[in-house]
Amino acid sequence: MSELKSNKLNLFSATNLVVANIIGAGIFTISGYTLGSVPSVFGLLFIWFVGGILALCGALVYGELTSIMPKSGGEYYYLSRIYHPIFGFLSGFISLTAGFAAPVAAASLAFGKYLSAVIYGQSDDFLTKILAIFIIISISIIHSTSLSLGSKIQNVLTAIKVTLLLFFVVAGLLITPNPQNISILPQSKDWNLVLSSGFAISLIYISFAYSGWNAAAYMSEEVENPSKNVPKALFTGTIIVMALYLLVNFVFVYSSSIPDLQFKAEVGDVAARNIFGEQGGRIVSTMIALALTSSISAMIMAGPRVIQAMGKDFPIFGTFAKNNKNGIPFFAIIAQSTISIMVVLSSELSNILNYIGFTLSIFTVFTVIGLMIYRFKNPDSQHTVRTPFYPLTPLLFLALSIWMITYNFIEKPTESLIGLSTLALGIAIYYITGQNKIQFQSN
Repeated sequence: MSELKSNKLNLFSATNLVVANIIGAGIFTISGYTLGSVPSVFGLLFIWFVGGILALCGALVYGELTSIMPKSGGEYYYLSRIYHPIFGFLSGFISLTAGFAAPVAAASLAFGKYLSAVIYGQSDDFLTKILAIFIIISISIIHSTSLSLGSKIQNVLTAIKVTLLLFFVVAGLLITPNPQNISILPQSKDWNLVLSSGFAISLIYISFAYSGWNAAAYMSEEVENPSKNVPKALFTGTIIVMALYLLVNFVFVYSSSIPDLQFKAEVGDVAARNIFGEQGGRIVSTMIALALTSSISAMIMAGPRVIQAMGKDFPIFGTFAKNNKNGIPFFAIIAQSTISIMVVLSSELSNILNYIGFTLSIFTVFTVIGLMIYRFKNPDSQHTVRTPFYPLTPLLFLALSIWMITYNFIEKPTESLIGLSTLALGIAIYYITGQNKIQFQSN
């Protein structure tokens, strides 16, 4: 029994997995784009707060779903059981791209941008892509070796990342040589910004920065006592990240002017140089690049488990269901990382962020609605975890999500249509390959 338990993730490791999945490229890149649409200190902090509430509501709902269905696979498993196998198939198919492969690409590109800025003084596109590909391959090799080794490295990288963010916040508050004269209280124009299409579009970016709040749900079968520990990990991890995000964004606008930050992908680099000076800024930017490896690692660790879960149900993905001799879904890791490299080579960071946010939001909406359907059909269910303030929690999540999805489709039709095209491709594969004729496994 002790040997079996040693191969499982405990609550601490599961919470670390959530924190590591959430904190990634988003916090180090998105605020510059957001300030382009919402040029306000209050607006910036408020949108990160709203994004945190959105993620927290989702985490609470997923916690209940995990207590009902404590199996690996996340949305894939939930949607297959609540709606129809095609919903699960599509969510798993999207996980190959928008769910994990594209976020790995985004975090790797951010890693490359920060590190190339350290080398050249500003980011270089060619070197950025080379560094991004290098880090994807390196971490994929590590996670193809051992779950135990991978989780230990993951815990260390997460600790480094959280420590860096705390150091960045404390240093920014205490030693910034030329702090900005700012107020976090709303001005009259701020409420117009909050209700604008720019705020809704930026919320798509913010939702990407918080994506990963459901990470532990993808590995439920590899977590000790999943019906209790996964909900705790989802809730605790999301709260920790929400607090850190608000503090870090305050330091951004406290140390640097809004015009200096607007439309910049490397906002952390700009702020670091203003806080620590040129040389100190380079050191901190190097540390930020190192911190980004934690989120890359976490997504390479969690994402293939979704593909593996699909492989157990659908023969077309059967190869991905197989483990290597160390119990690792090796082929699933290779497939996801290959797609990540292809995205790195073909896309720009801002386009990736918008595509991810729009596409993933569609499936989280269906998943949250799924809990409401399950409760309606099973009013006497005795599962152990219940969503607080139900039904207000899922309804708030749905209202915010549908609002930002609608505006995103109107204002960013290209990325939205690419997302919908990905769904259409998944539907075509499902029927053309005869996956709709497969008897779905019940366990």
